[in-house]
Amino acid sequence: MAQEIKKAIIATLAYFDIFDFPLKQEEIWQWLFSEQRPIDRKDFLGILGFLGEEGVVVEKDGFYFFPGRENILAVREQRSEISEQKIKKAKRLVRWWLKHVPWIKAIFLTNSASYHNALENSDIDLFIIAQKNRLWLTRFLAVLPLKILNLRPTKNNKKDKFCLSYFVSKDNLNLEKYELVKDFPILVYWSTFYLFLSGNDDWQKKFWQANEWIKKYLPNFRCEWKGELDANGKANINSEDIFLNVEEISGSGLVDWMERWLKKFQLWYLPQELKKAVYEEENNSVYLNDKIIKLHLESKIKGKEIWEKWRERMH
Repeated sequence: MAQEIKKAIIATLAYFDIFDFPLKQEEIWQWLFSEQRPIDRKDFLGILGFLGEEGVVVEKDGFYFFPGRENILAVREQRSEISEQKIKKAKRLVRWWLKHVPWIKAIFLTNSASYHNALENSDIDLFIIAQKNRLWLTRFLAVLPLKILNLRPTKNNKKDKFCLSYFVSKDNLNLEKYELVKDFPILVYWSTFYLFLSGNDDWQKKFWQANEWIKKYLPNFRCEWKGELDANGKANINSEDIFLNVEEISGSGLVDWMERWLKKFQLWYLPQELKKAVYEEENNSVYLNDKIIKLHLESKIKGKEIWEKWRERMH
C-alpha cells in the first residue's frame, strides 16, 4: 500500500509540474491520482513526509515540488495574479452580456485560469450549460457580439480574448465520454478545472453530481461547490431570474425553426478541419450535435504531449 501511495503522490506532482504549478498539501490530497482504491489520509501524510525526508520531493512555504524546481514558486504567484485579472474580465462579460442571453443555465470558467495558472497571453475559456433543444441558438446569441467586437481569439491574437467553444444542453451534463481519454487517464484533471461564475445554484450541484465519475481516478476530489466567493465567503451565484424568462417562447414553432436554421448556418460557417475532426477515431476534442458543441481541436495534440511529459517525470 505504501508503494501505491508513493506512486500516487509522485503522479500528482508530476502532472502539475508540467505546468509549473507547485501544490499545497491539501491540493495534493484533493487531486491525488489513484485508480486503485481510496487512500487513508493518515497514511498519505506519512508517505508525503517520508518522500520529503528522502529528497524525492521538496517542501517550501507550504508548497511541494520536485528537487531543482524551486523557481516555480514564483511562477505560481505570478500566474495567480494574471488569472485574477482574467477572472475579473470573465465576470464582466457575464454581467455585460451572457447573463442576458436566453436559455443559458450556468456559466463556468475553464482551463488554466480556473485554477489560477493562466499565462499572460492566454485566452479566457468558458463552458456554458444551455436549455435543452436550444444549444445552437444559445451559442449564436452568446458569440455574435464577441465576434463583432473582435473579442474572439485568433491564431495570432489570443490574449484575454473569450473562447466560447464548449456548450452542453442541460440534459447532457456527464462529460466522461467527451473528456476522458481512454489511453491517457491522467488527463482526468481537465475535468476538474471548472470554476462556477454564474447561474442558478442548482445547476452547479447538478453538474458536479453528473460528473462523480471523476472520483474513479481522483477519489478525494470534491465534486461540489467550487465557485468564486464574495467578500462574505458566499458563492458568487446569480439567481436564475436574472436570465430572460423566455421559456414560454422557447416552445414556439418560430424558435424551433430558428434553432434548426442557426444550426445549419453555424455548421456551414465552421472551418472544414473542425467538421472533419468529428469523424476521426478516438475523437474527444470536437463534437457537433444538439446536446454538445465542443470545438477544442488542439486538445487532442496537447493531450498526447502532456501524457508523454508526464511519463517522463514518472521515470
